Order: sequence, then structure tokens, then C-alpha cells
Amino acid sequence: MQSRSWYRCFSLGVALWTCGVAGAGERWPVVPVPEWISASWVAEEVVENGIPMTIRQISSRRPMTEVKRYFQELWRSDAGPEPAVNEFAGWLIVGVQRGDLYLTAQLRESTAGGTAGLLAVSRLPAVWRVGVALEAPGDMDHPPSSVVVSRTDSNRQNERATTWVLTTDASVQFCGRYYRSRLAAGSWHLRRDSGISGFGTRIMDFVRNTETMTVTISRIAAETVVVVHHVVRQ
Repeated sequence: MQSRSWYRCFSLGVALWTCGVAGAGERWPVVPVPEWISASWVAEEVVENGIPMTIRQISSRRPMTEVKRYFQELWRSDAGPEPAVNEFAGWLIVGVQRGDLYLTAQLRESTAGGTAGLLAVSRLPAVWRVGVALEAPGDMDHPPSSVVVSRTDSNRQNERATTWVLTTDASVQFCGRYYRSRLAAGSWHLRRDSGISGFGTRIMDFVRNTETMTVTISRIAAETVVVVHHVVRQ
């Protein structure tokens, strides 16, 4: 259970750090940090595959070993299981479960010196659900033989966003034609089509009323990876 939980937080946290979704965590418990660790909100009310979570960005001038030790001692002082420490893709992850919450500090050395990372809290369901809805937007489906890897929902002021990540054996060209045809049938207008770059990536931007959709298609090794980012402005 624990390894699955921290991996979910890690993968979503890195994605949101890159995208910069803003928010404030009023309805979530706030993990305390000392004055030598700065923390700012990255995301609130984010849901990945049915798991709600909130994320803060953290940084410190102190070395990663000291920051890691702080969270280990903080969570070790609480009643409950000992915090676990894992390494993944260049990150050091300290995680612990408290009731229906899973807390993680995801740390790495900062290029400017010191430590940078993410502090995430996810709310675990009483029973891990099977077959969480990963369907595409209402009037669009996925290319044949595709497999949905994840669905992430987020909310911010006047905006609701959903991101799907999927893989398929179909070519970048086929996927591009597929989405252009399907979205045109749903009254979406193509705003930009980058064509296929020398790196095998194609990016298409669509718009419909107050909605936007960006489809990024990339050939990676023996499969095609598609990221569909759908935004509804309210």
C-alpha cells in the first residue's frame, strides 16, 4: 500500500510542479515546516485516478540529509507506522500513512545549492477502487488499442482542467489524423498544428467556446504516448 501511495504522489507532484497549478490548502491538514524550510502552495483539490491530494513546493538552503531527517523525526514522533524512505528517478522520498492520509516529502539537491522538493498529502479511500473512470471528454474517444495510464483533475479559480495520459501502438501520424477528425466532428476548431518534429512529436491546439484542448503525441521507443489536456473556463 505504501509504495503505491508515494508513487502516485510523486508522479502527480512532478507533473504539477512543471505545470504550475495554483491554490491554497484550507480544507487539508498542513504539514508543519521549520523557518529554515520555505513552502508555497502548488495545487489544491487535485484528483488523480480518484485519489484527491494537495501539494506544496518546498526549498531550503540546508543539505538534503538534514531536510530528510526533519521529516523523519516529525512523522516518527506521531503515533502510527514508521516513515518509509525510498529513492526513485533521482528523488529521495520520505512517506508515512496517518489514518486515511498519506504524506510524502519528495526531495532532491537544488542546482543553486541546498534542497528542493515537494510536500504532498493524499487522501486514501477506505477501499482501493478498481476500474476508476478514465474516460475521454464527452464527445471524444481514444485511438484504437490505446491504454489510459492516468487521469488527473484539477480546479483553480474560474478554471477546471483534466489531463489524460495514454499509450498506443498506433503511429504519431495515425493519432494526429484520428484526433483532428474526432474533434472536428465535435465542433472543435484547430488553432495550431506543429506537424511532426524531428524528434517525432506533434502538438495540436484546439478551441471550442470557453474550452481549450492540447493534444501532444510523441513516439517513445516502441510506443506512442499521448497527453490530452482539456481546460474549461467558467
